[in-house]
Amino acid sequence: HIRQLDHPDQAIFYTSGRSSNEAAFLYGLLARQVGTNNMPDCSNMCHESSGVALKQTLGIGKGSVTLEDFPKAEVIMILGQNPGTNHPRMLSALEKCKQNGGQVISINPLAEAVAPAGDAPLAPDVVVPNVVEPDTVVEEDIAAVILPDPELIAPEPEVIAPEPEVEPETPVALPEEVEDDPAPEAVEDPAPEVVEDDPADDTAEDPAVAEPAGDGIGTSTAAAIPNPSPAALQIGALLQRIRETPAPQCTLVLPRRAGDGVGLSVIGADPGALDTLANRIVDGLDTVPAQTREILDPRQCAALDAIRLSAAYPASRIGLALEDTTLNSGEALQARVLGAGGLFLTLILVDDNGVIQDLARFTTLDGNDPVINAPVARSGPARDTRQVLIVLGSVDEPIDLSQGIGQLAQDAFAALPREVLETALFGLATFDVR
Repeated sequence: HIRQLDHPDQAIFYTSGRSSNEAAFLYGLLARQVGTNNMPDCSNMCHESSGVALKQTLGIGKGSVTLEDFPKAEVIMILGQNPGTNHPRMLSALEKCKQNGGQVISINPLAEAVAPAGDAPLAPDVVVPNVVEPDTVVEEDIAAVILPDPELIAPEPEVIAPEPEVEPETPVALPEEVEDDPAPEAVEDPAPEVVEDDPADDTAEDPAVAEPAGDGIGTSTAAAIPNPSPAALQIGALLQRIRETPAPQCTLVLPRRAGDGVGLSVIGADPGALDTLANRIVDGLDTVPAQTREILDPRQCAALDAIRLSAAYPASRIGLALEDTTLNSGEALQARVLGAGGLFLTLILVDDNGVIQDLARFTTLDGNDPVINAPVARSGPARDTRQVLIVLGSVDEPIDLSQGIGQLAQDAFAALPREVLETALFGLATFDVR
């Protein structure tokens, strides 16, 4: 496609702030070999919109206030960008302003964050039942805080037809896999709708139409954008805390909805390491979120480490709502996938032997949502370790794990190119089989 462009400057080589110096250098050589230095990076997304607007209005592209001014402000107006996506580090400062009684007014000209008046979000919040592990602090049931990205909503999905159930072989098993099982099918959704975007941006609630003040000359009505809710701001702060806190291998920390508040799912194989990590993340917070400890087998660690490679982590972009998170052997795992419109989906289970099971053939469509209905069985006594349900989403083509079905997670994920995992979107939940 690049060679077919009329001019090299029509290509954009987008770079990430997470790339190493060596990777960025090689990427720059590639762009220059093509004939362009058009290499925007994450700094452009954070600062370009505000810099352009400031230069046009004030004559200088820099801010005229300091960060210390934010908690003392009575009113903060944010015009022309979405704080949750353009500059998420600002969310904690906005939260302090709100806590001190200030008002935050955000005006975003794009339709990414606010649904038209009268429209309901495509994917409502879903409360997912929780399992309380021993010595776990849980205040309320925690549900996944995953809402769909409006850019990923596309046409009517194909039905992933379930195949007949087969007698399971592994200790926590789905039916025995077929050797030549094809790669998971693409799941597509209906025509684009404007839906809620990021858990840190809660401006899609009850948009109201307000009359602007003035003399009536040249004025027009506009949608008044409510302030982000305290829960949304807290989620944004937690996401930033998780990103900034060093974490050992085989650990995941995911923010979740907990009623009107928020919570943390802390997932891994070492309970002591999970306690230490969680304490570091919540240290100094005014409100400590509800927490769960979800203990896995060390053979499942490769799946967690693969998810942490995603550039989106810890912000899940695909929702998973489980009917029940504690199952008896022989019952069916029932789960609904939310916010996956326009994505190719790979649906797998990593059991507590570390073996990957394919869920595509147990998935059908209910409206626009893929629904999983897969029998599970345990041969042997119950364990304290849990099963991991994972949905991987990609825009261009399916993530092919077909060669890893029935194999250990360590071998299956090692076969995937790192860049595939870095660009993947994900949803993850755990459950128990007794």
